[in-house]
Amino acid sequence: MTTRLSIFGAAGIALLCYLPSLRGEFLYDDARFVVNNPHIDTVGNPARFFTDIETTAAPDRATRDIYRPLRTLSYALLKSVGADPDPGVFHLLNVLLHAVSVALLAALLLNAGVGAGPAFFSALLFGVHPLTVEVTAYISSLGDSWATAFGLASIYMHARQRPVGAFVFFTAALFGKESMVVVPILWGVWDWALRRAPIAKTAVRSVLPGLLIVVAFMFWRDSLGAKSAQTVFLGGSRLTAVWTMLSALGYYAALVLFPAGPTFEAIVDPQPTPWSVPVLVGVAVLGLLVWAIWRGAPRVRLAAAWFLVGLAPVSNVIVPLKIAAADRFVYLSLAGLAFLVGDTLQRPTTTPYVRRAGWAVLLLLALVTQDRIADWRSPQTLRDARRQVWPKNERVVWGDAAAEAAKAVDIYAVARGPSDLERASEALQKATDFYDVFFRNSPVEVTLQARIELARLYLEAASAHARLGFDNHAQILYEDTLRQLREAHRLHLNGVGRYNANEAAFVADAILHVCVQLAVPGYQKVELLASVGARAAIVLEKNFGRREDFRRSILLMATAIQRRVSHKAESRAAFQKCLHVFEKLEEGGQDTRYHRGLCYMYLAVIKDRPPNREYLEMARGLFLEVATQDESYWAWGHMHRARCLRLIGLLFDDIESAKRAYAILQELKPKVVGERLVRDIRSELSLCEKLLNK
Repeated sequence: MTTRLSIFGAAGIALLCYLPSLRGEFLYDDARFVVNNPHIDTVGNPARFFTDIETTAAPDRATRDIYRPLRTLSYALLKSVGADPDPGVFHLLNVLLHAVSVALLAALLLNAGVGAGPAFFSALLFGVHPLTVEVTAYISSLGDSWATAFGLASIYMHARQRPVGAFVFFTAALFGKESMVVVPILWGVWDWALRRAPIAKTAVRSVLPGLLIVVAFMFWRDSLGAKSAQTVFLGGSRLTAVWTMLSALGYYAALVLFPAGPTFEAIVDPQPTPWSVPVLVGVAVLGLLVWAIWRGAPRVRLAAAWFLVGLAPVSNVIVPLKIAAADRFVYLSLAGLAFLVGDTLQRPTTTPYVRRAGWAVLLLLALVTQDRIADWRSPQTLRDARRQVWPKNERVVWGDAAAEAAKAVDIYAVARGPSDLERASEALQKATDFYDVFFRNSPVEVTLQARIELARLYLEAASAHARLGFDNHAQILYEDTLRQLREAHRLHLNGVGRYNANEAAFVADAILHVCVQLAVPGYQKVELLASVGARAAIVLEKNFGRREDFRRSILLMATAIQRRVSHKAESRAAFQKCLHVFEKLEEGGQDTRYHRGLCYMYLAVIKDRPPNREYLEMARGLFLEVATQDESYWAWGHMHRARCLRLIGLLFDDIESAKRAYAILQELKPKVVGERLVRDIRSELSLCEKLLNK
């Protein structure tokens, strides 16, 4: 076999192996990074992806701990291919980059003295290994693909003693993913293991110049506001993170040899002590790698050191990450182990039987990879595969909850009647059950986002019920929404869980919105709503620069309505204050006629002073304007207009006004469906009948 055939043959077979992934859909984080990210709708000025960290994700799921400008630029270029993003185009780029990495690895193996045949086999082993599926089949891992391809290119340039090319490709790798900071160390490992250069010499000539680029890159990244640590150390301290990651090392070693089952968001439990079996297995693996580095042949030393160095940025010991282990974390390290396989096949003592067994293993791994690619076809297939491996894990349960929530939201969004609401409510109940299990079995610091998800679901359900006139159901759902939002708000205030400014703004805004929806006449906890809503308004005003005079005044007015009998003077003052705010907002162009009408109507009949007919006439006129000009308030406008006429008839002995009120209500009655509105109309009709029958 020629060297060229070993390079392009391995890359071509790896590419063919991954072609089925082109049929995959967008999954999980693909939504915030690609599908719903407005920043990549147009390419515009490509430099903005490198200078503005906000372009990384959609505004509602912004993140400051991820800086992947090369990935984001690629998304923008690929999305410009068509109006609707085609996942196949994104998958194709990922597959091509994986094939490039396989080719570069084969070239590195040849440069390390491995023969063409063993280099072909070793590079192909990396190319078809199941641990590469997450990076290659997951669009959100495009940054890993870019980073590894450029990182291997940089090491190849260094191996060929072309420092300019090595530095250029290394810089590009950093813009793919910051975990490539280890590339200069791998330059040094290459020189030390294969060229037998002294460690001090490799540090000065290879490692230190590269680390200068790392320092400059980190300063640049920090200047953009990017965060390094994503969370606290696993288990709460750096020491427990060490024990946990030792168990993860054993886990990785097992997956390299026996890659069974999907490992997306792999489950590695925190280890509080060094005496558990997983930690001891990790210690044994670490000891074996250290022994190989100390006593092994040159290529074996390179493989062992490469594996450990590749895992350093994702070790959770230097920088805390959100998860302990993932296939994408071991992608670069797996490439390093190809040198161990190549060295083994290169030895004269390796028998033909061993080589034949190696090809059988390679074929078996390729079949496992095909099965795992099928797992990554859609969110449902991946969720089903994860459930088979970890049926009771809390993250799997959370995934099931989110899936049922998405179904419910989709139905609620287009609901047109009771049958739709019934179907949506079934999905809502399933989602709620899953979320309850997740909340019971998960640490409180990881439940924040799930509570916000559940609150969004309840809010969508409440809005749908209110839109279709099922006010009693809507009230219950709004109360459920408020419970979840208040808990999420408490977690935000206490600094529990990952803080996201957009999520915090959503929570405060939604609390205020729900309080306004619940603060209707007759609701028993209006004063509590006013207090809760006021605190949410303060958060929005102080932290996000949003004036909330309008919704504050609505809550104050609701409190005044409830207390108008027991606290007449305070209630009157509150109505007058609200009226002043509404008038100011009206001058600024905001329509407050409905709410001003309510203020005038209640001010007219508070019983600490004589009734005011002028206020009632003003309120009636405002309600008439609302009823004829605002489609969303037409029924309430006519009902309150009739109420004003009835009050005029009652308080000023004007029987004609009472008759007009009765006629309006009779005409309105068959046209409305809302439970609360129907109830109020019936009540008004009954009062009109009593007045007319005197």
